[in-house]
Amino acid sequence: MPFIRLVVRCSLSSSCVAVPVVGATVALRAADEDRQAVEGSQRLVASREREARTAAVIRERWNAASFRDARILRGAGPDGHQRLASAGATAADVPGAFAHLPRARTSASRGRLRAMRWAILGLVFTAFGVAGWQALLVAQAPRAVEKLVQELANAPDAPEADVFAQRLTEALAREGVAPAGLVVTASHAEAVPDGTRRSISVKLDGRRRLLVGSADVKAFVQVLGVVPDDVKVAASHFPSDAERLPLKPLVPGRALVAFADVVEEKDTAWSSTTRDGAFTVTSAEYSKGCELRCESKTGELKWSDKGPCQVRKQHLRFVSDDCERVVAFDTASFPSRWQAHRVAYVLDRAQLAWAVAAVTVVSSDARVRSSRGWLRGFSAIGGPGPDFRADAKAIVFTTVEGQQHEIPLEKAPPTQ
Repeated sequence: MPFIRLVVRCSLSSSCVAVPVVGATVALRAADEDRQAVEGSQRLVASREREARTAAVIRERWNAASFRDARILRGAGPDGHQRLASAGATAADVPGAFAHLPRARTSASRGRLRAMRWAILGLVFTAFGVAGWQALLVAQAPRAVEKLVQELANAPDAPEADVFAQRLTEALAREGVAPAGLVVTASHAEAVPDGTRRSISVKLDGRRRLLVGSADVKAFVQVLGVVPDDVKVAASHFPSDAERLPLKPLVPGRALVAFADVVEEKDTAWSSTTRDGAFTVTSAEYSKGCELRCESKTGELKWSDKGPCQVRKQHLRFVSDDCERVVAFDTASFPSRWQAHRVAYVLDRAQLAWAVAAVTVVSSDARVRSSRGWLRGFSAIGGPGPDFRADAKAIVFTTVEGQQHEIPLEKAPPTQ
């Protein structure tokens, strides 16, 4: 190395020139290191300046985009940043121009949160609205059924119960109701003060289709229908094996039994026709007794009357040709206290005209008990049973003792 050779050469010649040489060499070395340090510092500064310019460009572009978004959120329109740029301003020139951007982004987040909350609240209200609407549909189903029944009851052709049920089923299907059980009872047509009317009762058991699933629908409807004067309408019932429904009175308190008065059908419900089939008498029990009705074979009501329940389904019944009197026989054996036991009933409409006591037609109960009956034609007792007399003005019957008796079918004229 030059530095070492100089030092060695100086030492051998014993000269003092070596010291300045060493000092100059050290100074040159220090100057060279300073120059290299300065050049490295300058390169570092230049690199950092380039990085700062790049960061400034990125930041300015980001601020421009953020400024545009903020202006849109605040209603300034998408050209707000363009107007600022057209003026020659940049983010460095206008230091506070974008100071609001964090707040704008926070407001946007809050806006999205509020929108989400409103959306959830809307879904909740929608769910409650749908549930309430479906509950309202179910609650209003009986009224809707009544409206349909009333419309069909006023049909000009006055359909019978089976046709009425078919039309009602079709109308209910259009309303989204599928009947699982449908009973229709229709009365005859009767002239009343405000025209010709008939009573119709409908009992419905079905399901109504909803937006979500379905619900049970039960309804009992009683209406009065208008019948044209030239249309003949008879009483009808559908289905035939179902229990007959109570009907709304055509004239309040007179013609028919109201639904509130009807009790469970018992053995007091019966019907009998006249000998020629021209009239039919029916009996129905209600809370205060029995109602008897006489209707022609065309369904026209001849009379309706109420009274105590006397005649039972198991009795043998006869109806006079004019439908004014009913004779009923109790064909069963006598009880232990047989003398006062009633063996026959005579009704003038629904009122008891008189009753036949056992003691008036049988002299002793010994024969009755041995034969297990009192009336010929019943309880294995030979002989003809009760029947109309040849002129149809009385019922003739014979007891087990062979005694013949008659019950007149015509009312006795009033005594003078």
